[in-house]
Amino acid sequence: MHHTGTSLLTHLHALFSQWGTSQTYWVAYSGGVDSHVLLALCHQLRPELGLKLHAVHINHGMSPQASWWETHCAHVCMQWDIAFSSHRLQLQTTTNLEALAREQRYALFGTLLAPGDILLTAHQQDDVAETVLLQLLRGAGPKGLAAMPLIKPFAAGQHARPLLDFPRKTLLHAGQQRQLAWIDDPSNDQTQFARNFIRHQVLPLLTSRWPSTVSTIAQSAQHCAEADNLLDSFVQGQYQHLIAGNELSVSHLLQLSPATQRLVLRHWMVKQHVPLPGLQQMLAIQKEILQAGHDRLPCVTWHGAEMRRYHDHLYLLCPPLAHCKQRVQQTYHWDFTYPLVLPNLGTLYAFPVHGEGISHTIRQVQIRFRQGGETLYVAGCGHKILKHLFQEWHIVPWERYRIPLIFYANELVAVVGHAISPHFIAKSGQDGWKIHCQRAS
Repeated sequence: MHHTGTSLLTHLHALFSQWGTSQTYWVAYSGGVDSHVLLALCHQLRPELGLKLHAVHINHGMSPQASWWETHCAHVCMQWDIAFSSHRLQLQTTTNLEALAREQRYALFGTLLAPGDILLTAHQQDDVAETVLLQLLRGAGPKGLAAMPLIKPFAAGQHARPLLDFPRKTLLHAGQQRQLAWIDDPSNDQTQFARNFIRHQVLPLLTSRWPSTVSTIAQSAQHCAEADNLLDSFVQGQYQHLIAGNELSVSHLLQLSPATQRLVLRHWMVKQHVPLPGLQQMLAIQKEILQAGHDRLPCVTWHGAEMRRYHDHLYLLCPPLAHCKQRVQQTYHWDFTYPLVLPNLGTLYAFPVHGEGISHTIRQVQIRFRQGGETLYVAGCGHKILKHLFQEWHIVPWERYRIPLIFYANELVAVVGHAISPHFIAKSGQDGWKIHCQRAS
């Protein structure tokens, strides 16, 4: 445990020496006591270490004083000759503001870093304790309870939290010693926010009974981080045998214990950048998807994602499908000369080409989606049922209703991205149209 301003400085000096001084350090600077102390310490170390500093202020626009805070931060950086930039966020919702503000902040920070740069945030030991309690109340496992690493990859560089070993009171003392003028955001006292409730109501009560509560919880977070690293090493070995492309093998997964199945599934989701489901959805995945018959097409959906199965393979879709079988009755008329927007699916583009694609003589086509029973003329085979072609092309069933079909005079001309009927292909020396579907993100 560190208690003096000197130890803060020594600690930071050691970290900067370890991380290097050639890159830019972007300091997330709200103007509150924690970020103000961090910026002051960086400023103090800059002459000796030659640090390249850039302070970044995010104006959330949620307080009448937000513009004044922005001006205050700019003034401090001007006094210290530190590069400064501010960015404004527009938060349109009134629900879960904390999470949305955090998500938008980090998305913005990520756009600023050049390769190798390091984002510095002023998270300290009390933040760790608050995060662990929040995660505990959400039913998190070791990964969630590990709270915050000292440094981790982020965007083109890294995100570091150099003050994690120090409690809030140490930073407050350092700010007072340096006679810093920081911002006190009244919203930090509003206990309708979960983190503030833990900060002002729960932790003080626990600390009154167990004075070392904050450092002890931080120690537990460190134990969880170590356990999570060990689990990651273990699950990586299992994972290698189960993955094929982006899909997992159901039969191989079923050879593992239920607990190991959940570990592997979470590991896979993290690798695919898919939000993790809660325990109930995870249990539903094991029961309804892994245990389903080989001919079934089960699906489990959770916030922001869904999992599907086809034969022996599991598929992750993020976000979940919006364009589904019930909404494919629509017919679109198209003459190739403009992009055609297909709601919830994407946009069709036609590019002029020579000697390939759909013949230039074809105009005013219809775009439809599979209803069942369609046939496509295939060279050397005659008309083949589209369902059988989809099977030959290994297209999963839920995607078959999302593939645009091009019709001319009620005949299937092309399956976008897969095949064109030889009757309608541009001949050598003839102009044609190359069709591309840009899927919606």
